[in-house]
Amino acid sequence: MIDEVFVNDVTLLLIGSVITLIGAILLYFLQQMILRYVQRRGEISLYYKHVHNKVNGLPASIREGGTLLTIPLWLELHNNKEVNQVVRNINVALYNSERMVDKAIQTNYMTKGEEKMYLGNNGSYSFNLPSESIQQFEVYYLFKKSDVNKKFDSVYITYYTSKDEMIQSKILDLKDGWNTKKLNLKNDWIKSKS
Repeated sequence: MIDEVFVNDVTLLLIGSVITLIGAILLYFLQQMILRYVQRRGEISLYYKHVHNKVNGLPASIREGGTLLTIPLWLELHNNKEVNQVVRNINVALYNSERMVDKAIQTNYMTKGEEKMYLGNNGSYSFNLPSESIQQFEVYYLFKKSDVNKKFDSVYITYYTSKDEMIQSKILDLKDGWNTKKLNLKNDWIKSKS
């Protein structure tokens, strides 16, 4: 016969072990949740700068009798988070009265003589940003006048976050649309509003 005190001690020891194990598991998951939160703190910032086209040396402009709008930009992407982040499909769009009317053609590469110069992320306009990093890219957008975009008053930069949320920020006011004579371009880096 087993002593009743021994059975009680073993029972209490087993109960204490189970409680300790459950506590350790809960503490581990709590630590992982806190770590995940801390790593994902911070933000993705997108800066842009109006630059001249690599091939013909022209800045953003409306050309060919008011039927072609070209927008060369430098993009600088800052990832202040401790985890990799994706910024997808950075594009520019024409808006009329705060409503999107057309998206730009994203140029994958340009040729200058025999040289082929890839734009964006080796021809892509989506980017995988390492943790706590800054990356710079050259991009080139163009619009051709059509029935869809014949009336517009502003240009926005747009992109999608890792959570598939669309961010849009105005980069140019063009009240006269295709009849604009001169674009007011700033020479400095400008932070996109998110």
